[in-house]
Amino acid sequence: MEGIKHLDQAAERQYDKDFILANTDNYYALFAMKGFVSSAQVDWDYIKSTLPKFEANFQHSYIYQDIASRLQVAEKTALGMKFPDFQLPNEQGDLVRLSAIQNGKYILIDFWASWCGPCRKENPNLLKTYARFKDKGFDIVAISVDMRKKDWLKAIEEDNLPWTQLSDLKGWDDGFAKSLYIHAVPDSFLLAPDGTIIARGARAGLLEELLEKYLF
Repeated sequence: MEGIKHLDQAAERQYDKDFILANTDNYYALFAMKGFVSSAQVDWDYIKSTLPKFEANFQHSYIYQDIASRLQVAEKTALGMKFPDFQLPNEQGDLVRLSAIQNGKYILIDFWASWCGPCRKENPNLLKTYARFKDKGFDIVAISVDMRKKDWLKAIEEDNLPWTQLSDLKGWDDGFAKSLYIHAVPDSFLLAPDGTIIARGARAGLLEELLEKYLF
């Protein structure tokens, strides 16, 4: 409509940031910041520098505490940090601990689900990568955010996935994925042999490039 100025996505995001910074005594501005940490690409440096400005007025509010918790997890799972050790059930219900299977390998922690189209589409690429690098010090640990065991097991069988498969079958509502604020799949962390996070979200060609760098 004539007379209405339309902003592109970057301009809209900057407008929101400016609004938040100018209204640190406004609960709606804090709510707007909550939207930032729920997006796929989060500017954690901005969140870290801006959140303390709300502390005086809202530090005891649910939204402030939630953002602070997400920031803390983001800092713990940033590149260069050690991925937290964990244990989750495999297909047989036996608990498997990450530290027990690392064995000096580069490991891809792959979050996926049977119902996730992009995840299933990526599995053939992972199979090729796994076949190429598995004897050179690479392994995959897949963590499903499924809630129905039969769907999870069916997808593993249909896609012929040979690597470690784990799930607490709690979906998004609880469990390990929620503790890391994983809110979209596929998502992944590539770990060095000492557990240090060296990449996040590396898929297909990029994952192979990284493994070529570290394993050849």
